[in-house]
Amino acid sequence: MAKQFPFEESIGIPFVVFDPSAKDRAGAFVDDPVSTEDLYPTLLGLCGITPKQKIPGENLAPLIKGDCSSLDGEGVLIEFVSEHRAQMSFHRNTWRGIRTRNYKYSVLGGADGGKPWQFYDLVNDPHEMQNLINNSQYLAEISRHHLLRRNLLVDTEDHYSLCVTYKFKSLNLLS
Repeated sequence: MAKQFPFEESIGIPFVVFDPSAKDRAGAFVDDPVSTEDLYPTLLGLCGITPKQKIPGENLAPLIKGDCSSLDGEGVLIEFVSEHRAQMSFHRNTWRGIRTRNYKYSVLGGADGGKPWQFYDLVNDPHEMQNLINNSQYLAEISRHHLLRRNLLVDTEDHYSLCVTYKFKSLNLLS
């Protein structure tokens, strides 16, 4: 399986931090998903610098220092933006997703918009063996994750389009 797929083996990279000013936090483990987007605001936060304008990502410094026990955001975006090699997966269709503490949801599509593709319960199926996207027992959670993903597209001004899905209208920030 290629690294372009949104499986934990590809996206689940540990974020390890050593802060000499927080030695009492050594060995602390946090379940909240974080993203590479969080690196810049976190480095600024650890240096005591407040950005003059809104920047992408979340400052993890309060979490690292033990000033809070969890993050405000519910999840992080995951994405595969483009593949220029015609013979490879995702040349015509790319994906966007959201990784929350317990679930992962992703949509797949091309110019016509992304459609629900994968939904995994990472607590009960940590190896992602059973795609639950068509499982009616998870419909409420899948729909909630679709809304979370949709909101992240808007918040990050991502150009990725979404088809009409569940009870939500289509989304195209370019139109």
